[in-house]
Amino acid sequence: MAATLTAGASASAAVKVELEGVDGAEEKNVEAFLSIYREREAANLLESRVRRLHELAPEQIQQALAPFGRYRVKVEGELTPGPDGGWLARYRIDAGPQIPIGRVDVRVTGEGSAEPNPPEVALKPGEPFTHAGYEAAKSRLKAFARDRGYLDARFRDSGVEIDLEAYRADIALQLETGPRFYFGEISFEQEGFDPAFLRKFVDVSPGEPFSDNALLGLQGALINTDYFSQVEVHPRTAEVVDRRVPVEVSLTPNLPNRYRLGLGYGTDTGVRGIFDWTRRYIGTQGHSAGVELLLSPALQRLDAFYRIPLENPRKEFAQFRATAERYDTDSRKGTLASLRAEHNTFFDKWQQILAVDYDYEVPEDDLESEYYNLIPNAGWTWKILDDPIFTRSGVRVDLKVQGAYEGALSSSSFLQGYTRVKAIYPPLDDMRLIARAELGATLADSVADIPTSRRFYAGGDNSVRGYGYEELSPTLPDGTKTGGKHLVFGSLEVDQRVTGDWFAAAFVDAGNAFNDFGQMDLEPSAGVGVRWLSPVGLIRFDVAKPLQDDGDVRIHLVIGPDL
Repeated sequence: MAATLTAGASASAAVKVELEGVDGAEEKNVEAFLSIYREREAANLLESRVRRLHELAPEQIQQALAPFGRYRVKVEGELTPGPDGGWLARYRIDAGPQIPIGRVDVRVTGEGSAEPNPPEVALKPGEPFTHAGYEAAKSRLKAFARDRGYLDARFRDSGVEIDLEAYRADIALQLETGPRFYFGEISFEQEGFDPAFLRKFVDVSPGEPFSDNALLGLQGALINTDYFSQVEVHPRTAEVVDRRVPVEVSLTPNLPNRYRLGLGYGTDTGVRGIFDWTRRYIGTQGHSAGVELLLSPALQRLDAFYRIPLENPRKEFAQFRATAERYDTDSRKGTLASLRAEHNTFFDKWQQILAVDYDYEVPEDDLESEYYNLIPNAGWTWKILDDPIFTRSGVRVDLKVQGAYEGALSSSSFLQGYTRVKAIYPPLDDMRLIARAELGATLADSVADIPTSRRFYAGGDNSVRGYGYEELSPTLPDGTKTGGKHLVFGSLEVDQRVTGDWFAAAFVDAGNAFNDFGQMDLEPSAGVGVRWLSPVGLIRFDVAKPLQDDGDVRIHLVIGPDL
């Protein structure tokens, strides 16, 4: 590969430097080491200085390539007057082979020598040697010892012997762990919170082996509460007694109130405005509360919550909600008031919500004039992804079960299950495959026994594109859409990068809501779209058309993350 390196316009360049034979990180390191490259723009650069820098270049190139394990570097250099009155310095580089690793002697001695699951140092005889790989191995060993509580761990022996005649790199690493240290008292420097409440975030006890990872976990858990604008964790190593390390956690409280005002647009809901207020902390036990107001032509909703951390505040909390909303879409109109009590628990990548809702719903032009239902429900979400804004690889699974029983504070009986899966996979570097599926089923004597807000509909931005929001639904003879007892939906999409943060998309969707699986009629659609990873998030613009009728082409616009 040839690289031409210039500075500014050629007419003002004192020296033009050309490199051949290196690229990537090696080329950048050569640029950093080469004095003639660094001084190529210097004003009034004397000929004697240029020639001196040219003489130094071969040795500097060899030094620049040594960290990459290249010790048989050959350089041919040429310095000639340039056409613009400056100089042309050309270097043809034969980097030679990377030196292989020879003997590897890695040992852990001392009290920590019997620790299970030592780290892989990735230094194997015969593989190419690099200084970066060697330093990474040292760092992994040191981090392993420190995280197991060996704070005085030191290398008794660490070095690389480069044998140019045999052309191999022999490595010796001996880590002496020293004694093990343990956690002492963990204290909090703060105001406003009960220390007993803050100690619930600590998942280690005095006397357990000291661990940097445990402290990082504590710091992250406290930051995630949103109670604090700054969290600093200080191991007091100067105050160690009997190998017990006291830890002080300094907490700077966040502003108690947070206000947000947002404006958005979606083809399902039209223009929408959102205002919310959150009280980050109430009292000394970490309670919080908030109110959100959403206004759009299709939906107006006022939602309030009160949240209480439980015994393990990292992983569980109780929440009470009150909601009032007015919905007005092409498929349904009405009002809904709801009270909700829920218990949230987090298990690694899972979230579980156990809840009880009490709904009072008054639909317009529906099968029933009103519904009041006590609805126990349970939901689970599993999510794993590489990037929350623009996901290249990830999966999200949602499961929900809910129901009501007539006579138990309810006007009707039904039992309903629902699952949704979305998976994103990159078969190539600049391509994504996106698969979606939804399945819902309800046990009920009639669709009229299911409250309007709990029925299934299909169509819209995040359903069968090419159809309007909730357009796909069982219909009465007069054209009234009733919603369905069941739902089936599937989608397959391919996104291909065109340039930068712009992607082209093509997709097929199919789905419908219905009352009898024996009469299931899926409505397919297809379309193309554009994806832009904008500064405000992912923007999806789609054009889609139904395939089984003469429906018009529809435009869908969505702003928000993939999963």
